[in-house]
Amino acid sequence: MRTRELFEPLSKLPGLTLLPFEGGLELRVGRDKGGAIGTLVSEVEPGTPVAFVGDDLTDEAGFNAVNQAEGPHLSVLMRPERRDTAADIWLRPPSELRGFLKRWYRALEAA
Repeated sequence: MRTRELFEPLSKLPGLTLLPFEGGLELRVGRDKGGAIGTLVSEVEPGTPVAFVGDDLTDEAGFNAVNQAEGPHLSVLMRPERRDTAADIWLRPPSELRGFLKRWYRALEAA
């Protein structure tokens, strides 16, 4: 609660946003993960497979950005419990993530 009291007035300043996430609060300057990922996706060769793995509410913008990629893409929510998400799939860490990464790597090698 003390953090919210300190950050809330700052979040009213232009360019700053206060976002809750499971570990607390984030005072963000500038663009979100979706903007950053959208830029990265736009800079890769067309048809390059893209994946984004996230675990928090602040990752939803990243899932949405990956889901808009024209080439092969996959958005992955990785957390112990399922929740509503824009991600394509849900994996429980760590074993399901390790399996996913192994399969993803093999698929890229075969391509």
